[in-house]
Amino acid sequence: MGVSFADKKLGLSLSGGGVRAMAFHAGVLKFLAKNEVLKNVTNISSVSGGSLFTGLVFHNAGYKWPDGKAYLIHVLPKIRRMLTTTSIQTEGIRSLFTPENWKNFLHRGEIVADTIEELWGIHTTLKDLPTKPAWAINGTNGENGRRFRFKNATMGDYKTGYTDASDFKLAKAMAVSAAFPIGIGPIEITTGNYVWERETAWGSGVKETVPPVYESIHIYDGGLYDNLGSEAFYEVGEQKIKPHVKDLDFLIISDAGLPFRDTALIKPFSLDRAAKLVSILMDQDRSLRVRSFMNYLKNNENAGMYLSLSDQVLESAKSTIPPADIATARYYPTTLDQMTERDFDTLVECGYQVAAFNSK
Repeated sequence: MGVSFADKKLGLSLSGGGVRAMAFHAGVLKFLAKNEVLKNVTNISSVSGGSLFTGLVFHNAGYKWPDGKAYLIHVLPKIRRMLTTTSIQTEGIRSLFTPENWKNFLHRGEIVADTIEELWGIHTTLKDLPTKPAWAINGTNGENGRRFRFKNATMGDYKTGYTDASDFKLAKAMAVSAAFPIGIGPIEITTGNYVWERETAWGSGVKETVPPVYESIHIYDGGLYDNLGSEAFYEVGEQKIKPHVKDLDFLIISDAGLPFRDTALIKPFSLDRAAKLVSILMDQDRSLRVRSFMNYLKNNENAGMYLSLSDQVLESAKSTIPPADIATARYYPTTLDQMTERDFDTLVECGYQVAAFNSK
C-alpha cells in the first residue's frame, strides 16, 4: 500500500449522516479489517450516525473492540442484519403515539434513546465500555454552543465542566449524538444531579468544582457543531493533532455527509426551509474543516486519510460500482429508517473502495 499504517496508532473520526453514514463507515472498517489494522485503532470520535454505528460495533463485539477477523465474520454481518430488518425511525414514531410517551412529545430524543435500547438491545452504561480505544461520543450543548462529549465514563464540555457519567445509559448517549433539532430534538440533562469540575487553568491539572449555570442543559446532534467528529483530535487553526491526544499518529476522517444540492428556496415558515438553512451552515463548517485537514496531510507525510463518500475516485475506471448506484448512495436520505440490503451493500462497498483507493 502507498499509505503505510501497519505500525500506526489509528484515530477514527466518524461523521454523521444517519444510516447512510453507518453503512459507509462499515465499509471503511471493512477495509481496515481486511488489511489487519483494525486492531490498531486507539481513539474514536463520532457524531450522529457515526455514534450509532460505533455503538453497534461495540454491542456486537461484546463491548470490546474487535480485531479484523471478528469484525468481518461476526460484527459486520450482524450490523447488516440490524440495519436491513429494523427501523429506529419507524419504531420511534410508533412509540410517540403510545399514551406513556405523550409526555415526551417535546423530548423526542428520549424516545429515540428508548427505541435504541429496546430495538437494538443496548442496555449497558458508559462504564461498560473499554477505555481502549477511547471513544468520544459528541453532542452540541444548546445552552453554550460548545461540543459536549461522553468519554471514558465522563461527560461535559470545557465551559460546563466535566462529571462522572458511569451510570449514564449508552443508548441515551448514542441518541444524544443523533438528536437533530428538526425532527428529534435534544436530550435534557438535569445539571443538579451531577458534580461538575474543570481545571482552574488550561492544562494545569488542578480541578475545581463549578456550580451549574443552568438547571438543565439540552444536548443536540453533535453534527451541529462538527459533523466530521474531528474536533476531538484535530486543531483546525493550527493544523495539527491536539497535543493532549495520546496514542494517535494516523488520523482517518470518514465523511459520509450529504452533498449540498442547489434547489429553489422553499416557502417561508416551513421546517424544510429551516432545515436547508441549517444545512448551509453545516456544509460551510465542514468545508473549512476539510480544507484545513487536507493542508495538514500535504504537510505531514503518512499522517492520515480523508475518506469521503463524495470522492470522485468512485467514478474512475478503478471502481466496480455502477454509476447509478453511486449516485443513489451519495444522496441516500439522512434518516434512521430501515435500509434495503442492496443500499446497505452499495454504501459499504463505497466506503471500502474509497479507503482502498486512497491508501495506494
